[in-house]
Formats: sequence, C-alpha cells, structure tokens
Amino acid sequence: TARSVAPLNAAGEPTGANAIYGNYTDLVTRVRPVAASNFELQTDGNRFEDSQRQIQAGAEHTFARLTLDYDAAHSQSMVRQDDGQNSRDVGSGGYFRTWLTGVGWILDKTADAARPMFTQAGGPSIFDLRNYTNSELNKRANQRNGILDSASVNARHVLDQRGSYLKAGARFRRQMAEEVGADRRWQYAGPDGVPGVNPATGRNDADLSVFLFKDVRTTESLRNGPFPYTHVGYVAEHVKQHPEQWTPDPYYDETRKYLGTRRVTEEVASAYLMGGTRIGRLRGVAGLRFERTDVVGWGYVRARTLSSVTAIPDPVQRARADYANARTIRGGYGDTFPGAYLTYAFSRNLLARANWSNSIGRPPFTNLVPREDRKSTRLNSSHRT
Repeated sequence: TARSVAPLNAAGEPTGANAIYGNYTDLVTRVRPVAASNFELQTDGNRFEDSQRQIQAGAEHTFARLTLDYDAAHSQSMVRQDDGQNSRDVGSGGYFRTWLTGVGWILDKTADAARPMFTQAGGPSIFDLRNYTNSELNKRANQRNGILDSASVNARHVLDQRGSYLKAGARFRRQMAEEVGADRRWQYAGPDGVPGVNPATGRNDADLSVFLFKDVRTTESLRNGPFPYTHVGYVAEHVKQHPEQWTPDPYYDETRKYLGTRRVTEEVASAYLMGGTRIGRLRGVAGLRFERTDVVGWGYVRARTLSSVTAIPDPVQRARADYANARTIRGGYGDTFPGAYLTYAFSRNLLARANWSNSIGRPPFTNLVPREDRKSTRLNSSHRT
C-alpha cells in the first residue's frame, strides 16, 4: 500500500484515499480498505537448460636450445530460460500473479516483533481465489549465448649455460556475449475469451479458482487461514491447452524482443618479448607486452518519444516504432605494459623480491552496450586503470 496517512475530518473519521490510519504505533499499524491498498499473490518458477561445448588443441616442440609451443581453443555456452516445450514438461519458467484491490488489514507486532500477526480487516476475502479479478502470467523465453575463441604461440631460446633466455609470443582472444529476449505475458479472460465483464452476458467469467491447488497448502500461513496456492507450471500448461481463454499482450511481447536483446564482442590481440638471466644469487626478468583491444557493443534503445495508440493503432507496429531502434558503439585502444622483476637469494630460506609493472582493468560486458535515456545519450566504454 502507499505509505500515506489518511487525514481526519471534524468527527475524527479518516477521509480521502490515503491508506494508513493515523493512530499507528511501533507495534500496530492499521490499513484502510481503499483502492490504494492491494494484496498480491505470486508464484515463481525458474527452468533453464545450460549447454557447454569446448574443444582445445595444442603442441610443443623442443630442439637443442629452442622450445616452441602453440595452442588454440573454442568454447561455446548457451543458457535457455523458458517454460518447457516438450509434452512431458508443463514447464515453470516464469511467474503467475493475481491481486486484489481495496483490502484492509492490521499488522500487529505485540506478541512477536519478528513475526507480526497479519489480520484482514476489510475488503473481499484474500483467502478466496474467486475474489481475485486481476491476473498476469509472464513466461520467460530468454537465451544467453557466449563464444570464446583463442589462439597463442610462444618461443623460448636459451642463450647460455647460466640459463639466460629470450622468450617471445603472441595471443589472440575473441569473446562474444549475447542476450536474446522473448518474454511473453497473458491475462486470464475466462471461457468466453473476453477480459473483464462481457457486454453480451453482463458477467465476468474469469474465475481464477480453477487454478487453485486444493491439495497444496503453504506452510507459512497468515495465522488466520492459509492463502490460496497456484502453480505457475500448471497455469502455463493451461495457456497451451486453452489459448482462447487468455488475452495476450502483443505490445509487451514485441518490446521484450528488443529490451532483452543485446550483444558485445571484444577482440584482444597481444604480443610480448621478455628475457631473463641469473648473476650469482641475483635473478632478473624483464619484458614488454603490447595489447590492442577492439570492442563492438550492439543493442536497442527506446525512442525519445513513445508513439500513441492514435498514431499507431497496431500494438506490434507501435512497439517496433518505440523500441526497434538499433545502436552500435565501437571502441578501441592499444597499450604497452613493461615489467621488471628481481629476486635475490640470501639463503635457501630467505629471498628478497622487487618488481615493477603496468597492468589494465576491464569493465564488465554489461557496461559495453548502448544505452540512451530521455535527456541525453550515454555511450558506455572501457575505462583503463
């Protein structure tokens, strides 16, 4: 409910649409059964399939003073989040919620502050699912895909008997992360297929009690009666079997294709040269690495001004006009990273070390996709540290 206290009239009675009675204390709060007071039930399910593929190959060759090694790898991941499509699985990937308006209640912490007593005090009974006239089923149908390709080659040449050496190599890595959105939602309309009151019959037959699990009760009740329980998988199956009893939301369905879809590709090419030697008890290593990074972020952004129903009556076309606005951003930078490392052995058990180097930090992929708000355009890019 809205956190607003109802004003009192001259007779001391609450007035207006605010929900909370003014005589609340730290232990007891009373809420009026007004339109702003809602009671909602929601059941969630999370079904997903995670597939991983990986292949790697490499080799190493050793000559007199030269060692050569190289390898390549490819990995692919795919996570599907959906409601289940085969006949053996009714699925549960999504949520089903129902809600009531105009419900009053009392929240009492007098007996147990950690577990307050909830008592309904006005409005239609929250324990009867037939009183819930609002519903929404949201089924998830998202994918998260990732591809990582890499290849490297290294060569090491020993210079003398002390173990001095030179080493050089190169590496390439390409990583792609992608999200594909396709959530959908429906409202239960009942056997007549008409949301709300049917003008032809003058009644609303969207009786949600058909989804009540009579043999299942929640272990945590509201003390004065267990509230009704529904299963999102059962409701999702009902949509498949009786689609004519559900009203889809084509505008929402179409927008989720764009709001939940984005992709980032990052390519990093690097090469290095280093060497090491030992002089008595002192051992030194120094090197230089060059790295080039190129990033491409792609996604959809919302139009600065949303279309009206009058301008575009068709909800699918209106959603495309509002959200099918593709943006691509590109970024790239090159850096050189020197480093030097010294180790001195005073004894077998006592070493002194000193080193100096430069490195780089990378932002998460979620910071590399386009985003626009109503007042300005912000292109998120890599930040070097």
